[in-house]
This record gives sequence, C-alpha cells and structure tokens, in this order.
Amino acid sequence: VVMVNQMHRDEVPTTPAAIEDRVNEISFNSSLMREMRAVEFVSRQLTEGWLKPEYAKRMRHVLVHLIRADAFMGTLAAATKISTDMQFLAGLRDLGRASATQWLQDNHAALGQRSTIDLRREFLD
Repeated sequence: VVMVNQMHRDEVPTTPAAIEDRVNEISFNSSLMREMRAVEFVSRQLTEGWLKPEYAKRMRHVLVHLIRADAFMGTLAAATKISTDMQFLAGLRDLGRASATQWLQDNHAALGQRSTIDLRREFLD
C-alpha cells in the first residue's frame, strides 16, 4: 500500500478550502480502510481457527506492507492531485523512489515472510 493521504491530522480544518480538502481525504481513505478491515478480519479468522476447514483451506494470509511519506504529503492541498506540472510530478517521483528505497532497506527481510504493518493499529483503532 502506498499512502497518498494522511489518515489522521493533528489540526482541525477551519477554512472552507481546508475542510473540503479533509473531506476529500476522508472519502478517499474510507475505501482503503474498508479493504484493510476485511483483510484483517479474514487474517484473524485464519489465525484463531474460526473458519471451517473447508473454507480455511481456500484462504491465505495476505502480507501487507505500507510505504508513506506523511511529512511531505501532509503539506499538499487536494488541488495537487490534479496537477500536471512536470517539476511537481518529478519531485513526487523522486520522493516515491527515496521512500521505497528506504522502505526496502528497512524491511527487505520481511518480503514474502510477514506483514510490516499492524493492520489493526493502522486502520481499525
């Protein structure tokens, strides 16, 4: 999962534009949260043996990883989502590459072995 919107913000939006931006973030994140809740629910059922064997054998644990750049992404207004400015897009590309490189350095050993995020903490609490 590559996060492009912050899940939580410390400040409360007070201007019409800031409120609209936050509504857009919440709307976008709601689909992601719903999917991650479903993944966590099935994983918990598998781990705790709640599924009948005939159903459990058709299910697999999903390994979930999360790449984010909250500090920078939190500074962007919703209007940047439709920006076609090449310098801006190149900057996002470079930030994405740097974030992915750092993530791989920190988490390479987990690939194919385990999730690197706690779905419950990230998306349910």
